[in-house]
Amino acid sequence: NCETVGNVVTMLGDSSLTEDFLLRRQVLLESFISLPNNTLCSHIDLRQFGISIGSAVTNAIVQELSGVHPKLLGLDLTDCSLVTDVGMWALSRHCLHLEKLILKGCDKITNVGIRSLSLRCSALLVLDLSYCYLVDDLTLTVIAGGSWQFLQEIHLRNCTKVSDNGLAQLAHGQANLQLLDVTGCPNVGEYGDRGLREIGGNLLKLKELHLADARRIEDSGIMSITMGAGSSANGGGCRLLEVLTLSGCENVSKKGLQSLMRQLKCLRKLQLRGCRKLGDADVEEAFTSSIAYLKNPKNDLISPQKHKEKLIMSNSAHKPALSTHAKIPADDNFQLRSVQIFPALTSLSLLDCSRLTDRGVAAFCKELGTHLTQLALVDCKALTDYSGMIIGNFCCRLRELDLSGCGNFSDAVVHSLAPRISCLTTLRLDGNRNITTKGLLVHIDKELEFVEMATKWLGYSAKGNKHDGGVEKLIAEKEALVREKQSAVKIQSIIRRKFALRIYWARYRSRLLNVVIPWFQAHVRGYIQRKRFRIILNRILKIRMAAKIANAFRVFAARQKRLSKIRKQRQETLIIKCVRVIQRVYRGSRGRLRLQRRRNEVANERLLGAKTQARLEVTAVKIQCVFRGYIARKRCRMLVEELQRQEMERRRRERACRWIQRVAKGKLGRIRANRRRDKLKWMQIKWEAALNIIRVFRGHLGRLRYKHFEALRREEIRRKAAINIQRTYRGFRGAILGAVARALQLLRKKQQYYAVEMQRFLRGCVGRMRFRRIKEMAYRRAKQIAAARHIQRLYRGYKGREARDIEKELQLMDHRARPLLAALREAEERAKTLEAVVSRLEWEERHVRESLDEIQLELQMCLNTNNKYTDSSRINNIPQRFLTKFLRVRLQDHLEHEQEVQRVKFMELNTRRGDFRDAERDVLALRRELVPLTTGLISDVKRKRTFQMRHAVRLKKTSVLKIQALWRRALVRLCICIERNPVYPHDQFLYWTKRFDKSISDEPFYFNSETNEKLKKRPYVYNLFGDRHVSSTYT
Repeated sequence: NCETVGNVVTMLGDSSLTEDFLLRRQVLLESFISLPNNTLCSHIDLRQFGISIGSAVTNAIVQELSGVHPKLLGLDLTDCSLVTDVGMWALSRHCLHLEKLILKGCDKITNVGIRSLSLRCSALLVLDLSYCYLVDDLTLTVIAGGSWQFLQEIHLRNCTKVSDNGLAQLAHGQANLQLLDVTGCPNVGEYGDRGLREIGGNLLKLKELHLADARRIEDSGIMSITMGAGSSANGGGCRLLEVLTLSGCENVSKKGLQSLMRQLKCLRKLQLRGCRKLGDADVEEAFTSSIAYLKNPKNDLISPQKHKEKLIMSNSAHKPALSTHAKIPADDNFQLRSVQIFPALTSLSLLDCSRLTDRGVAAFCKELGTHLTQLALVDCKALTDYSGMIIGNFCCRLRELDLSGCGNFSDAVVHSLAPRISCLTTLRLDGNRNITTKGLLVHIDKELEFVEMATKWLGYSAKGNKHDGGVEKLIAEKEALVREKQSAVKIQSIIRRKFALRIYWARYRSRLLNVVIPWFQAHVRGYIQRKRFRIILNRILKIRMAAKIANAFRVFAARQKRLSKIRKQRQETLIIKCVRVIQRVYRGSRGRLRLQRRRNEVANERLLGAKTQARLEVTAVKIQCVFRGYIARKRCRMLVEELQRQEMERRRRERACRWIQRVAKGKLGRIRANRRRDKLKWMQIKWEAALNIIRVFRGHLGRLRYKHFEALRREEIRRKAAINIQRTYRGFRGAILGAVARALQLLRKKQQYYAVEMQRFLRGCVGRMRFRRIKEMAYRRAKQIAAARHIQRLYRGYKGREARDIEKELQLMDHRARPLLAALREAEERAKTLEAVVSRLEWEERHVRESLDEIQLELQMCLNTNNKYTDSSRINNIPQRFLTKFLRVRLQDHLEHEQEVQRVKFMELNTRRGDFRDAERDVLALRRELVPLTTGLISDVKRKRTFQMRHAVRLKKTSVLKIQALWRRALVRLCICIERNPVYPHDQFLYWTKRFDKSISDEPFYFNSETNEKLKKRPYVYNLFGDRHVSSTYT
């Protein structure tokens, strides 16, 4: 490398080189050579080299670089789209120590190039395949099966062909991965959480996982990430995760969220998109509870919800909880186990959580607000201004806050956040129409001294350049000043407490001597006196109780004697009473029997009379029904007639009323008409007088106008004469033009008629041709389908017979290998039993070893300690009070006894292990014996059957050829006979003719002139001799 660098420097010193060549060599030096050391750079950026020289990076440049610099450690080929698998092959051939390879945007690289790298570049730590659109599941399988055992980071952004199958293979093969980025891979999670289950079960060292565009994630997938594919007891799951980005979380519920919180203690950044199933109750239950479970002395897990009635607040007067899950039971038999939620989480993003409201925000802010620096609540439509108040109260260390797309926030959010979060550097409020610029400008350089108005979004951004760290330095200085003030206040309080404690202890000592000790002495003396008094009271009580007992015994004895006499008397009286009762019962039963017989006789007589009476009553009821029906019908007819009569009476009255009204109204109308008629006559007289006056005046005016109108009439006559002349001329000209138009119209109609006829004829021809073509295609399709069905039937029959032969051979093989299979089953059962015994003995030996270590440690502590007391319970299962020499000796004996037990168990375990190995050896030997009987059985059966089928086909072909030869010989002989003997009995085929009848159809028919027979189908003679003896005739 040093010689190469020296040669390049010498070439640069040559004055004969052109300016372009010198510029390219300068770029080469800046990109590939470390000038202070005069060596080649270990990490090279070919993307920047291509930009500097103004040309694209190709496979040739990669090949030259790999040949010149075989000790290359890092290579960046970002957006080098001309690099293909050839360049990857060159790297794998020369650069065997490559640790970092960035292929972002190299969209022509396939699994072939990756395979060549995976076989030789075994030291690779970082691989970036983002935007490589040809990377698929096969590529990930190649990566998993290659020699990259130390691969730590892999980036697969926008590799659209990657799915869960590829992720599963990658997780199986690369167990040391620490970063996995599959953002922009829409096929991940398409068919469930298989990829996540494999990641959680295999990638135990994973620290960053990005699944930003996964289609669907469920609780089982999240629980697989946190606890592994199985139970959490096996230590599975990605417990070291620090960054987690998930999308497609529509089916994630509180179970998945609780699993994240309880298992991922190292998580620093969490982003969940689309958690539409999480509501306020789920978030409260998940975030506000730090109680994992309740445990009683019997080791039974008890859910806190089952004991809501019995739970109480531990210190409800000072620290009220937000939910019922913070309550604990008052019973001392229950123990609490706490789990800290996300102790390292600094960044939280909840995107598109439509059911999340202010209650949910309060729940997680209360638990995580002390250490959150970044918070994003994007597209959470149910949040209001109260959420901003909650964030301001609990999240005092926030640096970046994103509330875009929520829609319900107003300026009140900014007013509540600004006074409480003074170190805020970024605030996004896009999509909130109620936010005004005036409300944002109020707090700049006042409460919020590190921000300014943002230009790319609505809200605040950090002052100056965010990447130079100036704002962070100012915030750090402010926090350091606050910490120094708090430290000073603490020191002052400690000093003041020390001086106050001196005064307190002096006062406490005087109070102890003057008040406490006399009070204690008085209490002790009182206790002694009360104890003596209780002893005297006990003695007096015993004497009194003895007297009471004696008195009670005497009373009891006298009562027993008296009761014995009363019992004897009562017994005699009872015997006499029972005898009388027995007699009375017997006599009563005899009387009841006689009475029963008499009652039955009377009942039978009454039953007979009742039946007769019932028949009479039924007959009477029928007669009554008939009579009542007649009466009812008659009454109905009478009621109908009465109703009709009433209706007619009502109508007559109405007609009479209307007639009276008409007469009265007519009289009144005639009176008014006469009055009106007189008035009209008077008006007519006045009107006629006025008309006479107007007539005379209008006559005068009319004569004057007549003269004027006569002059106008003469002018009108002259004008009409001119119009008539013009009309006559124009009519003549119009008649000529109309005749021409009618002729043209007739011509157009004829042309249109013949055009329609030509189109009809042409379309008919085209339609018939199309119909024939469709008919032929349908016929061909039907023949193809029939042929396919026939082929399928033959193939399925062949396969079925082949499966039957294979089954027969397998049965024969099973019969021949039955002794070996029985021996194999016995050997496997014996090996399984021994394995269980070995597992149990290993567990017992491990348990004894742990107990031995504890006893040895306890003995060592007893030998080296100077204490007088101990709580050892190794001797008699009872904690000892005093540490004696006898206890040390007994512990030493107990240790020796346990060592002897452990030695015996270890010897037994070794013996069992040897037996287990022998059993496994027997199983392998029996399996090797079975291999010759089972290997190649199916292939041999198939080969034999193929030979049989070929032999049968050849036989059929030979038979067909023989039949065809015989038939052709017969036909030839028939033709020879016909030619030699014209009067042959089978010469009727000579009379068939082919004819056509266009009036019926375009298809031909066949006519026999001898028998006058007509056929639409072709006669059989054509199949034998063709058209040699048939003539065609058109009818």
